[in-house]
Amino acid sequence: FLHCYCFCSNSFLGKLSNLKLLSLSQNNLSEIPPEIGSLEKLEILRLEENFIRTFPTNGEKLTSLLTLNLD
Repeated sequence: FLHCYCFCSNSFLGKLSNLKLLSLSQNNLSEIPPEIGSLEKLEILRLEENFIRTFPTNGEKLTSLLTLNLD
């Protein structure tokens, strides 16, 4: 489980290959970092209270994703 405030560097995220839950809630993000697409074991992605309008093009690699929270 990783909950990031004041968002960590994008390159850091790509190295967390075994991460199952990621919360980027309340970070005022306008886009999802593309590095999230490499987290193939990610099951839960929490993005509440951001300003995200699009999903990364490599999001189809998130084959283990069960829950996506956007509200």
